[in-house]
This record gives sequence, C-alpha cells and structure tokens, in this order.
Amino acid sequence: MLKKKETRAISLGSSALLFLLALPLVFWAGTSVRPIGSGEGKADATVVVNGESNAFRGIPLIEKRPLKSNKGEFQVHVLWEEESLVKNLLDRIEKEGVAIWKPEGQSTNAKHSGRDSNMQQFKPNVDTIFFIFSDRKAVQIFEYPWYKKWKDVLHPLLQPVFEAYGLGEKCIVRLQLAKMNPGSIIRVHSDRGMWVKRSHRIHVVLKVPRETKFEAACQVANKRSWCPVRLKYCEAFEINNVIPHRVENPKDSTDRIHLIVDLGEVEHERTQVSPGASLPYY
Repeated sequence: MLKKKETRAISLGSSALLFLLALPLVFWAGTSVRPIGSGEGKADATVVVNGESNAFRGIPLIEKRPLKSNKGEFQVHVLWEEESLVKNLLDRIEKEGVAIWKPEGQSTNAKHSGRDSNMQQFKPNVDTIFFIFSDRKAVQIFEYPWYKKWKDVLHPLLQPVFEAYGLGEKCIVRLQLAKMNPGSIIRVHSDRGMWVKRSHRIHVVLKVPRETKFEAACQVANKRSWCPVRLKYCEAFEINNVIPHRVENPKDSTDRIHLIVDLGEVEHERTQVSPGASLPYY
C-alpha cells in the first residue's frame, strides 16, 4: 500500500509535474559553467550567473579551497597582452644578462630568507626574480628595490590586468618573474597560506616552449586525473593555485618565462625594502 505522501504526489496534475521537471533546466540555463582551460576569447570578460551579467572578477576567492570541495575552474582566460609590450620585457631580461636570475646577481635587490628548502623541494632548477613580496597572511607587503628599476617594462603589462579586474596597483600582493630552465620541474603541490586565499594568481606568458607541460588535478568521469593547462604566448590567465598542479620543461627544450602577479582585492601600503636586505618569512 502506498503511503499518503506518495499517493498525493502521484495525484498531482500533469501541468504541475511538468513545472517540477523543468526547474533543473531553468537553473542550468541561467548559469555559466565552463570546463578547465575554456574561454580564449573576450567572452570571458563577463561572468553570467542566473541570467545576470557582472564585471569580470576572475576566479572567486571563495572557490580557493581544496579540490575535494572545489567545483570551479583551474584556469580562466583574462586577456591577450600586446606582443610589443611582451617583447619589451623580454628585451630587458636579455639585456640584463643571465646573472640576474641567480642570488649572486641579485645583491642590489632584496630577499625573504627561510624559503630556500621549500623551493629546492618543489621547484628545483627554477629561477625567480621578486619585485613585490608578502608575509604568509598578505597583511604586510614589501616592495623590493628592483620594482622601480623594472617598472617601466612591467607596468604596461600589468595595467590591462588591473583594468580587467577593476583593481589598482596597490592591490599587488606578490610580483615575480619565473624561469623554468631546460630539464626543470615544478613538482605536484598546492599553494598554501592566507595570501593564496586573498589573491588572484595571474600568469602572463612571456616565453613558452612547445614541449612544456603544465597540468592540474581534475575530475574526469568522477575519477581524479590530470588535465592540461593551456599555455599560449602573450596570454594572461588566472589559475586556482589551491588545486594541485605540476609543470615539466624537458631537457631538450628552452627557457619557459612567465610574469606572475598575485592580485588582492584590497589596497595595501607597501614597506620599501633596502637593497641587499634579507627579511624573515613569517
């Protein structure tokens, strides 16, 4: 014998049943859902939710949680940089010479100590130049001496990113150039710390060999897998760096160089750091 609730549900009119069946379709029709690596064009400049268009905000910071609770994207297209501006930065890098990538060549810049072992563990043979850095909580922001020295070639690439997010230069939490030498790897890791959850991580591709392989953890047919991350010259894209990811640049390749900016949603007063200073990382 059917229970009363079941009998009542079966006795609903056909029009009511059709309405209930249509509800999921109405919901999904009004929500934009994109797979990892989607959206190369300007359509990504807006996010459509429930039929309403809002200004581009990138990956919502609330989504920067572990993969098991994250149903969003790893990679979102931001914009295409002007090739001439990318070349200006690459020309400066070449002009300064290879020594700028090594600690001994950065004596007039500054650094945060206490991170070397972590870098060797997860990013062996990867070189970096920091211009702006933060503490773990993204409360204190430090401006390194080389930021002013390089600003003339950095800012033209950063300004379109600021405009895309509707944020300003004082929202920078961290800013760096990262070079993967041939034969280098970035081992599987997830970035951690409050600074991660308080900022958008944006990559600007300056130089990318065809052989470089960038992958992010993803779900395929309800099973954990690795999905490729699109790398295209002159593209600026945001990643959800809480999701596990890994990169490989084979020995028979060339350098991979990215400009990476972590952009917060609030402005910060920055502490000016003296040339040669070594600050503790806390």
